[in-house]
Amino acid sequence: MTTSTATSLLRTVVDAFTPSVDARQSVSAHRSIIEPHLLAQGVASHLFETGSWSHGTAVLGYSDVDYFAVMPRSIDQSTLALEALARSIDMLPSATAQIDRPTVRVTFADNSPPLEIVPAIAATAVDEFEIPDPGQDYGWVRSAPSKHFAYVDQARDRNYVAKALIRAIKIWRYRNEVPASSFYLEMRAARQVLRDPEERGLTEHLVQFFRDLARDNCADVNDPSQFDGPRISICGPSDLARVRSAVLLAAVYMGVASAFEQQDDESGLKVIGHCLMELFALE
Repeated sequence: MTTSTATSLLRTVVDAFTPSVDARQSVSAHRSIIEPHLLAQGVASHLFETGSWSHGTAVLGYSDVDYFAVMPRSIDQSTLALEALARSIDMLPSATAQIDRPTVRVTFADNSPPLEIVPAIAATAVDEFEIPDPGQDYGWVRSAPSKHFAYVDQARDRNYVAKALIRAIKIWRYRNEVPASSFYLEMRAARQVLRDPEERGLTEHLVQFFRDLARDNCADVNDPSQFDGPRISICGPSDLARVRSAVLLAAVYMGVASAFEQQDDESGLKVIGHCLMELFALE
């Protein structure tokens, strides 16, 4: 057994949950139907992709595909924007739209990845938008998706393991049904990579991520993309105890797996395998 056993197993898990070319093509096919329909209806001027699929961190079978639908400034209430978007998409025979504030969630009969389309009004600053406030029925909040995209790409350029790290964290989140914000996890992981002076590997980064998250009790963080917006929370107050418990357990599993990297025998391999199976809730 080599010192890369845990990393090799982590890579196997990450690869198994990486979307295929076929999945990406089905997403593009649905966009090619929805976007011209919204334009013809006068509901939106264009769509653009954001989120995990555009960042290259989506999890197969779990991650929705995120779009912003740029809509007219004449819509002053976010609820009206959501309703107009859902109503228009529901006209398509191949799609079913449901408002799930701050998005419209679109599902398809062919079981391809669902879309989450966010109504967006262009803000005064370049590449910034107003989107529905998740906590208010009519309000808006500022969002800067291109800055978040660039931030994740900077992390990837800093260390090639960045996107595998983010995907591994999301697999943990989805497989264990942890009610944590994927956006929070992605931004925090990217920040960790960018601040790392040693360019460490996947196992070391995953150990540090869960250890640090447990150490600061999943504290809110500033938006690391340099967008002057509100602090980012990992979850709502009612879910915080559950998330902290899941993070603490993940930190234990990764700590033990890392400790057994140097034990060059069959028992060490079994411990590492068991820890990673438990970490990702795999059978």
